[in-house]
Amino acid sequence: AQYVTINTASFTIHQLILLIILRIQHDDENLGSMIEKVPEIIMSFAQYADPTVVYCLMIRILHSPPMTDEQRTNIPLCASYVKEANRIMVKLTRKINVALPQIQLDLLLKEIHTFFVKYYPKSGIENPELPTRIIKTIVHSIVIYKKNEIRDIINKMFPNDNQQSTLPLLIDLLLEQENESSSIPLHAQTDRSIHPLSDPLADTFGRINDLKHLVEKQENMLKR
Repeated sequence: AQYVTINTASFTIHQLILLIILRIQHDDENLGSMIEKVPEIIMSFAQYADPTVVYCLMIRILHSPPMTDEQRTNIPLCASYVKEANRIMVKLTRKINVALPQIQLDLLLKEIHTFFVKYYPKSGIENPELPTRIIKTIVHSIVIYKKNEIRDIINKMFPNDNQQSTLPLLIDLLLEQENESSSIPLHAQTDRSIHPLSDPLADTFGRINDLKHLVEKQENMLKR
């Protein structure tokens, strides 16, 4: 598992998720006995594989699962697929703080940037906003871990971006939030534990949307 590439692992985990869905849809006892261990296999792989590969492949599965055209148009299949992928990702997100020292952050951040570019909630999906909330939680963990050092990585990734992309905007706002929190006495701080099922970053993302609208407004005024 230590030497598996992101592309190979993505396809393998994708097939395992499809097996889980197959078991749920057919409710076959024989089939169930063969497949019931699949979630354990996936988490076992996650435990022993390179953490960079694990988190990158799961983020890739969230935004661009290697489905066929027929599978992409199958709404019930997609709904079940997203549900199972979210379930795996929530478990991994709870372990992100332990994994971060072993992760290549430039690769992880590139995959997160791709998520923000490519992901869009599909109709008929339960909790369509959950993948975005999971990714925001991971970004928040990275900011807490690297603090202001994260700016160097982001500046190399987006040298001429001028804060147009979601990821640099989110990181800047989270750094601002963390720096403000660090100036507050410990006894006055609230619990900052991160959990992907709550959404502590909703205000931050609202501010990102406000900034995007402001940039668009300024660009439109310049075109006149």
